[in-house]
Amino acid sequence: MTPSSVNPAIAQTEAVAQQSIYKITNQVSSGFISDFIVVGIWGAALIGSLNVAIATLAPRWISYQADKLPEPVKVIAYYGLFLRNPITATNNFIDGIRNRMIGEATEVLNYTPLGLAWNAIKSIDFDLSIPEVSQQHLNLVIADVQKAIAAQESSHDYTALNADSGAMGKYQFMPETASRYVDFDGVTEFLNNPEKQDQAFIGYAKDLIQQATQKGYQGCELARAIAAGWYSGDVSLKDDRRPQYSGGNEYPSIATYADQIAAATGCGDTSSYSFPVQGGSIPTAKGALFGDRLHPVHGTWQHHNGVDIAMPTGTPLIAFCDGTLRHYPGADGNGDGFGDSAFFIACNDGLEAWYGHNSSVVVANGAPVQPGDIVGSLGNKGISTGPHLHFEIRKDGQAIDPISYLREVL
Repeated sequence: MTPSSVNPAIAQTEAVAQQSIYKITNQVSSGFISDFIVVGIWGAALIGSLNVAIATLAPRWISYQADKLPEPVKVIAYYGLFLRNPITATNNFIDGIRNRMIGEATEVLNYTPLGLAWNAIKSIDFDLSIPEVSQQHLNLVIADVQKAIAAQESSHDYTALNADSGAMGKYQFMPETASRYVDFDGVTEFLNNPEKQDQAFIGYAKDLIQQATQKGYQGCELARAIAAGWYSGDVSLKDDRRPQYSGGNEYPSIATYADQIAAATGCGDTSSYSFPVQGGSIPTAKGALFGDRLHPVHGTWQHHNGVDIAMPTGTPLIAFCDGTLRHYPGADGNGDGFGDSAFFIACNDGLEAWYGHNSSVVVANGAPVQPGDIVGSLGNKGISTGPHLHFEIRKDGQAIDPISYLREVL
């Protein structure tokens, strides 16, 4: 399938991007291409041959020589990746070129139509701004919410029985709800079988997660939505502040319950956190977000454990949390792909904030830091396509989606 057969918007975007890439290459190679591209059939033949060669060879250049390629060759190589699969690669291609130009060749940006190309891409409905939610992340959310609900409902007492409502077990299931997910012979059997209670919880939680993710809830809002669904049966009522009544008794609002459960999972007050890049903003490009993506260097589908925040090289990096900063040389001495200035902050609340591709770290290994402290500068070290911060949040050793934290601190 050729790019122009996808749809007119893609064809226009590719044409603009091609024009931009030729202008860039002409600039960096002293007009070499422009001397040979004339008019008519000879120009068309040369461009066609060049496109075929780039599309064939570029991925190999990037895979094996990413750190050694001169900047003009990198530009051509990423254009090759774009030619191979325009729909999936256009977003990463434009991101990479824009980031590189902002950091190292801002003057070229002034007379190339990459801004127009970017806007055209964003106008195409590819759900580029909606991150994929990995199963690993969902499993972590379920586990956190499961512990919080058991603590809230029964203090983890699997024999608990509410004589007024009939709710039973450590999660306070109504019998008709529990019976949709597990088989049991009466309340007594259910109360004596914590494994079945856990199975029923997982089944119901997965149904609630499906409803919540369809509405676009992520991170802490996903935890609040599951809690709201558990409390009321409707995930969309997570912000309902009206008191609840049952059997003549008043109970906390759905939103209050959702807040309590989310806080118990670590989604409480974010006032003790700071955005990790001075002047930065939350990324929107799909390839820059947490989740599965086409790796911009290796060209294979891989899970992206953090978010990529693009800013010029040298932009100050800010401590995300109260804690201790640790340098991270990695097993390879180069930060395991994140560069030799990679580091993480062991937050006092148990989280870890990881910083990759930095040009420098200005805090000693093992030194305490506070939110807002300058701890380094943004860069392009390691396996990278342009100046940006790779930012991760890890909980209990597992990477979790940092977007909800970043949204709240902004």
